[in-house]
Amino acid sequence: MRRNLTTSIMLALITVCHVATSAAASKTLSENDLLRLLAGGVYNARIASLVHNRGINFVPTAHDLELLQRAGADEALLHEVVTAPRVLPQVMQLPPHPTHVTPQSINKPIASTGHNTLNARQAASNPSTPGVTISSQKLDISKLEASSSVSGTLPAGTRITIRNWREYAQYMPFGMSELFEGYHFWKMPADIEMVIGPTLPEKMPARYNEATERYSDNVEIIHLPDGHNDISNYVGGEPFPHPREPDKGYKLLADLWFAYVPHLLAGTPENPLTTCSETAYGFVSCERLSYVFRQAAYNTDGAPSAEELKGSNYWYTEWTSVEEPEELRYTTLLTLYPKDNQRQKELFRFVPSLRRWLRGSLAAACSPVVGTDYVEDDFKRVGFNGGLGSFDAKFLGHKQIIALTGDYTPLGGDFPANYYMPLGWPKPSWGNWQLRDVDVIDVRLIPSMRAGYCYGKRIIYEDSQTHYALWEDVYDKNMWFWKAALLAQRMVNVQPLGSVPGAFTSTAWDFENRHLTNASTQSKEGHDVLVDGDVPAQYRNFVAYYTPARLADIMK
Repeated sequence: MRRNLTTSIMLALITVCHVATSAAASKTLSENDLLRLLAGGVYNARIASLVHNRGINFVPTAHDLELLQRAGADEALLHEVVTAPRVLPQVMQLPPHPTHVTPQSINKPIASTGHNTLNARQAASNPSTPGVTISSQKLDISKLEASSSVSGTLPAGTRITIRNWREYAQYMPFGMSELFEGYHFWKMPADIEMVIGPTLPEKMPARYNEATERYSDNVEIIHLPDGHNDISNYVGGEPFPHPREPDKGYKLLADLWFAYVPHLLAGTPENPLTTCSETAYGFVSCERLSYVFRQAAYNTDGAPSAEELKGSNYWYTEWTSVEEPEELRYTTLLTLYPKDNQRQKELFRFVPSLRRWLRGSLAAACSPVVGTDYVEDDFKRVGFNGGLGSFDAKFLGHKQIIALTGDYTPLGGDFPANYYMPLGWPKPSWGNWQLRDVDVIDVRLIPSMRAGYCYGKRIIYEDSQTHYALWEDVYDKNMWFWKAALLAQRMVNVQPLGSVPGAFTSTAWDFENRHLTNASTQSKEGHDVLVDGDVPAQYRNFVAYYTPARLADIMK
């Protein structure tokens, strides 16, 4: 009898504790509760009061805070969520040091824990929690990751998979970690594998380095009265080999803009530039383009021709012409880049159906290039096509990222073969990934030019040796994460220059519209870009591939 009575009493106590715990938990707010309140138009101040009084029943991560901010949460509400008491199963947790978020503390980079690196997915327990910064504009996760200065090594042979990727998240750009997180339509497949190899130096040609040593001391930054920016006294080579503040970000943007490219780069119908676009429903359409890219000025590969010296208003030109599909054949684009950085690049398009060429509009900066997810301001060899005059850049930090670069096997031109599909991610058959040193910059249009522009900012992970972009994260005008792009830069051997950057394969993911575009200078057979002396004679014709007047002769 006593035994039964004791058991009954214990059961009663357990029931009472369970009811009490459930009652407490029912008063707390979940993330969905907060999102519903915001969607219902409840004032931020009222929601903040509820959070303060009731607490929450989840551990807010940077992703949670971003969702709340997108739903309309202001800075004060986010502060309450970060510092709120949490009622988790059986235990009520309080933040260890509930402090007030001040403007100074909001944007201050925070030292990290875990793997001793800044990780935007760490739990956010208070404003000094690693990986969380609350901005008055948007939750700027990319800035947080870029602020990490932690360096290290990854042993050759390291294999990154869907199971262990968090161990290496400190070496990933934000967009890459988003693909691994799996929150978006585009995400890493379950069988993803990335093999890490040794980090190999990528040296520029001797003449480019000589030009850097000879001329870089004279290059200066200019801030114009109208808010535009520029550099002066540039002659050739790397403008700022050792960029420092002030204007370090803009100096790095100039280094990227004038990064080494060969005098001539060409692709013929036998080794075309291949672009493939894929929709969320798996529909893939591809185009193949012949192309001629010419560095007419600031060229360090050799002496310029007499024709190039005459055409001294432009320093770089890009000519591309559709070879396939047949219905688009002969559609040709010509882009001229003025030496004067305050002048916009000049766009010309030959339209086969009209049998004439048309001048492109300056508004085309945000228009898709030949039906791809790249816009005019994306589509340039080094990874940025906006120019120097109308843009500014802020240095966010120096870090190491996992990148596909160097002398990897040219398998990118046979899309979707050799890719993890439907993501369009390179398979291990391409070769090893490297741990590369990068400088991360936040590139934005100057304030007076932002009206109507498609991008709010572009985060560029710029290789510290080559100054080529290895990864980009792009945000829309409301500062919401929009696109990410892998830029697999490839070195090619050219005599007498040696190994130089010239080839590339890139995949850009549009997270908002669920599109992707892949582009590669490699053919299905593995042939890659032709450089300088290897360019066939007919593609060296300066007038045919440099002047808009000759566009009219394309179909004659």
